[in-house]
Amino acid sequence: MLTSVSFLVLIMNDLIVTALVVGYVLSVTYNLVATVGVGRSAGRYEGERRWADLARIVTVGGMIMNVT
Repeated sequence: MLTSVSFLVLIMNDLIVTALVVGYVLSVTYNLVATVGVGRSAGRYEGERRWADLARIVTVGGMIMNVT
């Protein structure tokens, strides 16, 4: 949410390149790190496999929604 608000403020101030970096590059980088972290954690999860698989699916889905 912080990157979205920052993106809008920067766009309104005609700082387009900075807005793209803040709005997309930082956001996608953060989400990529989070996706890798969830994937690794799900791989180590000792409970039911369906929950680990669900965590991976939801995280990847969120990443795809973030990029679009």
